[in-house]
Amino acid sequence: MELGKFIRSLGRIYPKRNQEEWDYSGYQAGEKDFKREVKKVLLVLDFYEDVDKIIAREKPDLVLTHHPFIFGRKKDVLLSDEKKKELYEKVMNTYPFPIYSFHTNYDRSNGGMNDVMIKMLGIDEYEVASDTYMRFGKYKEPKKIEEVIDIIKKNFNLNHVSYNKVTEKVRSLGVIGGSGSSFFYEALKLNLDLFITGDSSHHSRLDMKRYGLNFIELPHECEELAFFIGMEKAIRSISSDIQIKRVPLQKSMEIM
Repeated sequence: MELGKFIRSLGRIYPKRNQEEWDYSGYQAGEKDFKREVKKVLLVLDFYEDVDKIIAREKPDLVLTHHPFIFGRKKDVLLSDEKKKELYEKVMNTYPFPIYSFHTNYDRSNGGMNDVMIKMLGIDEYEVASDTYMRFGKYKEPKKIEEVIDIIKKNFNLNHVSYNKVTEKVRSLGVIGGSGSSFFYEALKLNLDLFITGDSSHHSRLDMKRYGLNFIELPHECEELAFFIGMEKAIRSISSDIQIKRVPLQKSMEIM
């Protein structure tokens, strides 16, 4: 499949209109030859020097990241980050293919980050909160928080998670992949028993405790895996012939 057709197809699944105004998803760097045939795609949460080493070995036709490589005005980013400038110049001079990012448009869209995550928590029937990020639903029967943690550890292949327990059991929960702690008031408005997200600040955790909201902190391994799963499904829906390589840098440098 030609690169241009492939990117347009992904854009229909995770549309630009779902991207935040402050976000910098889309084309990041590399050659934009839209006639290039896409036969192999690398999926990675973040693009940086270690990924460059893998690219040299794997020789993909496209790299898809979750977090934008250039987050901000390109001129400003390259002026303030010398190592990123070096890597950017290498990409522009040597990569015959582009790097694209699907960030908040992936998080908010159907089949994206938060849909994948709530299903991995064992909830198939859920709703989208008014913030357009959080997915929330209920277990059929109340669970101990420790049981929910066991589900997370098993399905996301984790050894441990951090949590704040206010009540012994929960039934309703909401989840936001990535840095969603500022949305915890939405969980309070929905009268949820448990809120799950990552990168929470000290004060957000304290406020959740003050308001009696159970909370589980997710590391970025969870976001990485949910990006792989959702994006791989989207690519398969576009073409079953494209080879997909996951680059799980949160835990190791090996390709799965």
